Amino acid sequence: TTPPYAMLLAEVADQQGVALGADIRLRFMWLTGEGCSQAYRRRLEELWKCPGIVFYGSMECGSIGIECAEQSGGHISQGHVFIEIVEPQTGDPLPAGEVGEVVCTVLQRKASPLIRFRTQDLAFIDSTPCPCGVKFPRVHIRGRMADQFAHVGEEKTGPPISPYLIEEVLFAQSEMGGNYQIYTDGN
Repeated sequence: TTPPYAMLLAEVADQQGVALGADIRLRFMWLTGEGCSQAYRRRLEELWKCPGIVFYGSMECGSIGIECAEQSGGHISQGHVFIEIVEPQTGDPLPAGEVGEVVCTVLQRKASPLIRFRTQDLAFIDSTPCPCGVKFPRVHIRGRMADQFAHVGEEKTGPPISPYLIEEVLFAQSEMGGNYQIYTDGN
């Protein structure tokens, strides 16, 4: 499910008197379709009483990265896709650890090849060994390019701000509800 839909289902269950973790018990839930901050994921895990495992993919590319139980990034589906992280404006490749746009080449397609497909997703690749023992590098999603906030004010300097950073701060607060809206002054 998408993270917001998991939140909505938890709210409906609460309204209906259904106890998550007792009346409905899950071993884990797949979070896919859109990303979320770690604090939002932890909130969902608390509500559902199970781990939330991220599945990163796209309609065009299929499976791109799947988290293991360590929840430390999605192991890249290396036999299926070749992933590059590039500087969004220039398309120049970036080294592991630097945030840029995810570019996918699907390796298993013959009838409709997909070569260097620009996903409009921001991420970085982590090539350090995962504690689970899987040797594939991991991808850490940082949001959609179109969702980033420009700095407000006279001096619009610095990189855009990811809504995940705002979400991380909001959902780290215990008094925060399950939903939020961000308004900008249009600058």
